[in-house]
Amino acid sequence: MQKKLMLPIFLALALNACGKKEEPQTVAAPEPAPVAETPAPPPAPMEAAAPAETPAEPPPAAAASPAPATVAPAPATPPAPAPAPATSGSAEGAKKYASACMTCHGAKGQGIGTFPKLIGLTAEVVKDRLANYKAGKQVGPMSGVMMPIASGLSDAEVDALATHIAALK
Repeated sequence: MQKKLMLPIFLALALNACGKKEEPQTVAAPEPAPVAETPAPPPAPMEAAAPAETPAEPPPAAAASPAPATVAPAPATPPAPAPAPATSGSAEGAKKYASACMTCHGAKGQGIGTFPKLIGLTAEVVKDRLANYKAGKQVGPMSGVMMPIASGLSDAEVDALATHIAALK
């Protein structure tokens, strides 16, 4: 009797943990009617400011010749480093796996209960399956659980997850 009750409870908890969290809907406030803008007043004419002190004689260097106007070239900035390719140590893939996959597939991809193991899958297989789930295709008996999860993943997250899962041992 206890085994019969444990399975539905476990599945309910697993589905709740793997489900997509919905964002609360916000109601946009109506836009206010456009208001006619009054033009800004024209700028006041500039007055020549009298110097505070008038030197008796200009400095000798200034009297000899004016300084040439030169513009220093801007310092060269080094190019930004290319992003590192996702590896098994990818923080993004491991973080996303922990938040979206680990509850059902286990910490090392070993699978839990009716949820399949992921160990041994190549990155290409993982990407293909996630693409099918995103497209709403039936892949296996757990497609109903996987479709909403996969539809919430960006392409970068799919790549990071696929690389991480392929490296699981």
